[in-house]
Amino acid sequence: MSGDIQIVPLSPQVIEILERLRSLNRFSELVLPGDHRYWKPLSENTVNQVLRNMGYDTTKDVCGHGFRTMACSALLESGLWTDAAIERQMSHQERNRVRAAYIHKAQFLEQRRLIMAWWSNYIDANRSGHVTPHEFAYPVGDNVTALPNGHGAFNRG
Repeated sequence: MSGDIQIVPLSPQVIEILERLRSLNRFSELVLPGDHRYWKPLSENTVNQVLRNMGYDTTKDVCGHGFRTMACSALLESGLWTDAAIERQMSHQERNRVRAAYIHKAQFLEQRRLIMAWWSNYIDANRSGHVTPHEFAYPVGDNVTALPNGHGAFNRG
């Protein structure tokens, strides 16, 4: 979808982070400006360099683009969302040309809003220990910590 306008619903956690970042950046209209060229966006190479500085091997452990892969996999493994909504959120284009002709206008905004809220809450839940996407989506037992205020995609009682 290069060049297309992409709608990305933001969770409250992300909005808070972006507002903090915005207050630190006085020289650019961009939230994440480039290191040396503040009028251009931060590059994936810069993200990868930060990861390498933190001790990660960006060819084996994790890389900037790998966060998208991680998110996509977790959303699919949760079993909560339709493939079409996840693909739209990831800005992937439909490869089946016939199907693409029928769904190209569908935005799945409500599902995507819930996806982004769930993803932020899932990341928060993993701060204190690993929780699988399925465990977070369908919490049972003592190995899952419930979040305050029902922050999951669905309030399960």
